[in-house]
Amino acid sequence: MDVVAVGTNGTILRLTAPMVGQPVPISSESNAVVRATGLRSIAYAQSSYVVGGYTTNLFANSATGSNSWTRLNVLGNYSPITSLSASGSYLFASLVSLGAYHSSGSLTNAWLGSGSFFSENLNGVAASSPTNVVLVGNYSGSSFAQGAFAAVTSNGGSSWTSTVLQTAGGTNLLSVTSSSSLGTVAVGSGGAVWFSSNLGLIFPYTTNIGANGVMGNLNGVTINADGFIAVGDNGIVATSTNGKNWTIVQSGTTNSLKLVTYASSGPLAGLTFIVGDQGTILVGGNPPAAPTLEQEQPANWYSPSNYYSVVATNLAANTIVDWYTNTNAAPVLTNSTVYVFTNLSVGSLNTIWARARDSRVPTLISSALSSATITIDMPPFLSIGYPPSRMGNTPSLNWSAIAGRNYQVQYKTNFIQTNWGILTVVTATNATVTYPDDMMTDRQRFYRVVLMP
Repeated sequence: MDVVAVGTNGTILRLTAPMVGQPVPISSESNAVVRATGLRSIAYAQSSYVVGGYTTNLFANSATGSNSWTRLNVLGNYSPITSLSASGSYLFASLVSLGAYHSSGSLTNAWLGSGSFFSENLNGVAASSPTNVVLVGNYSGSSFAQGAFAAVTSNGGSSWTSTVLQTAGGTNLLSVTSSSSLGTVAVGSGGAVWFSSNLGLIFPYTTNIGANGVMGNLNGVTINADGFIAVGDNGIVATSTNGKNWTIVQSGTTNSLKLVTYASSGPLAGLTFIVGDQGTILVGGNPPAAPTLEQEQPANWYSPSNYYSVVATNLAANTIVDWYTNTNAAPVLTNSTVYVFTNLSVGSLNTIWARARDSRVPTLISSALSSATITIDMPPFLSIGYPPSRMGNTPSLNWSAIAGRNYQVQYKTNFIQTNWGILTVVTATNATVTYPDDMMTDRQRFYRVVLMP
């Protein structure tokens, strides 16, 4: 599934992975009919993208990558569609002054209304399931004082239970998101946040992000992998793990941000998308974890040339790796899971660093660096003697060593033989090792000692 954004003058923007840069430019899609409509809401329902506009126009497109949009003449009135939300085969729409409508089974069927129209202006709808749907808006009583309003349904929209959250005080609820596990969050004017743990029937907890010195409305809210994220005027982006305690994060823009959505599956899974005024598009997510580095050696690992390869493992999906020989310089190798050391000299110390990067959003880079250090040790210096204390022709092998390292003793009886035989493996306890070949029965033997990894 792609990510699709809508806006004024019938603008429809589509985004597919991979992406380059941030904010991300997206190709525009529209036709003459759609361009005549100001669009402000979108949902994916019944295998189609559905967009809604200011004149109750609905358009559907089931052909990914196409700009062919079909108008759905199903509502028959002219109240702006403020929000769309889908769950299963159901698609719910909130209208400014004509209540809530829903469709199930087919988008071209007659849509069902709320039974009795709400007098309130409805600004947002969220369906965590077909039987758990929350509406929010601004309440207008007989005195026309602005206040907060919410309504819920447990029967797919056939009937609604409404509640007035605030009869006065200037708070309009502009957007809502809901989850059976995390609860319901509604946001609105002046940075207001309302939280409910029971899917929107009662909102016992309220706060105001504006109290943190951030001025403006919160226009959109959704749920991502880390909890809740809300966006608003002046580039406001706020996050919360529980719907109650919120943290302001830097968005990099002062443009008003209108909508936010999260891709939970598909090629863009794990990314959060924000759209706003002046074509602002922001893409964010959690940077990948630093890779695990494992050292690999070629078959002739006793040779210093091409002595080591380092492999990055434990990589999440959509992750690429960059390699650095200097942490303060540009990478020497990009988009590779393997780094190969070449032409290493004996006695050298060689370090490589690696950092993981999201292949879809280049700015999502692991904060930590992984490193691997390769030391090319001096090879053992071998000598052979026949100690006076030994009888017969028992040779004594002597070589320089590194305490704690393992050495493999190999031999041949002649140089016509292709392979070296393995005599034994010795663990050094001192700077020198002495090993007698007590089992020698050949007329002659040629020896070599190999430092093992």
